[in-house]
Amino acid sequence: MAADGASSRPFPPGERLRQAVHAYQAGSLDEAERLCREILTDQPTNFHALHILGVVTANRGDSTAAIALLRQAAAENPEA
Repeated sequence: MAADGASSRPFPPGERLRQAVHAYQAGSLDEAERLCREILTDQPTNFHALHILGVVTANRGDSTAAIALLRQAAAENPEA
């Protein structure tokens, strides 16, 4: 957070999440990952960011890390 209480991030988490989904759908995995990690810096238990990051990680072939992220997402939102 900035000194005035505003987030130092350029977009609110909801907008960053939309951008992450769009980046993933466009095949921009680096951008999707960056945006998800930004969200998780501010909201470490954000189900959607964890889920997208898990899917991105799986697409990169790191199944161990992907499973860990997806399990963490599931723990945050067991109804999903």
